[in-house]
Amino acid sequence: MEKYPTIHELGGHIKDLRRLVRPDDKHWSATNPSIAKGKKGYSIAIRSSNYVITPDGSYTVTTPNDTIKSQFWFAELDKDFKLKDLRQIDTSKLDVPIIRGLEDPKLFWAGDHWKFTAVMMELHTPVARMVIGDLDKKATKVVSLKKFEGIDYKRPEKNWMVPPDENQHFDFIYGPNAIVKDGVLHTYMTDNKEISALRGNTNLLDLQDGTYLAVVHRMFGKTINTFSRQSFGTVHSHERQYVHYFARYNQLGHILSLSKGFHFYQTGVEFAAGIVSYEKDFVISYGSKDVSSHLAFISKDKVLKSLVEVEY
Repeated sequence: MEKYPTIHELGGHIKDLRRLVRPDDKHWSATNPSIAKGKKGYSIAIRSSNYVITPDGSYTVTTPNDTIKSQFWFAELDKDFKLKDLRQIDTSKLDVPIIRGLEDPKLFWAGDHWKFTAVMMELHTPVARMVIGDLDKKATKVVSLKKFEGIDYKRPEKNWMVPPDENQHFDFIYGPNAIVKDGVLHTYMTDNKEISALRGNTNLLDLQDGTYLAVVHRMFGKTINTFSRQSFGTVHSHERQYVHYFARYNQLGHILSLSKGFHFYQTGVEFAAGIVSYEKDFVISYGSKDVSSHLAFISKDKVLKSLVEVEY
């Protein structure tokens, strides 16, 4: 596989945020954080889950006799980007039961309160579906939740990206050449192999010039044989490598330009769920191996100069 640079090699730096939501409970992670800017500064949503990814690529639940679940946590950030008042968001007051939890909540500010997108998969929603929700003004509970239908009842939906403000042309960027507007999927044709396999990550950051910036990814997977200490033999393992890219979009939701691929800290499972502007840097929040939370700081000038125009 091609070697990709890390944020450090690109001239940026990493700030570690959290490994566990509660220091005294090792069963619940703090991962896939979503940073966003609101009226009073920066805040962050964190997904906490009860599993780890083992070396063979499988998911092992960390809470006894349980299934994979997710919790929604939230915190404000101080001037040094440290968490303030990390708290679990209450989802119990909704009309639909949330048992398995909301996966990867991604924040955006909506005038006087926080909204978020997330993935829902419950008994009443057995295939993953995108939802958009509202938090109360104190950011302590989810007060409303809207589910979006998918293309097909068997096809999971995730990683849609939403603009920070209402856009007359699209409600979500659905994929590299597709948008959703008023519940209708619109696609346009392209043979460009550089964008066809891209998947969404962060919501969209308004660059104040009629364009948006986001982080997107490609996932490279392969099956390898690894040594098992339990059986003293070889087992088949599924290795996943996430490669990220900065992507610039126009008001129609089309990709204008794309950076070369990069890793945040290392190869493997990394997932970026938020991006903000801070002084001379872009700050990207990401999770590593589905268990820890981090912030990547990189020069705006470096990012914008790295974007190469996309040809359709």
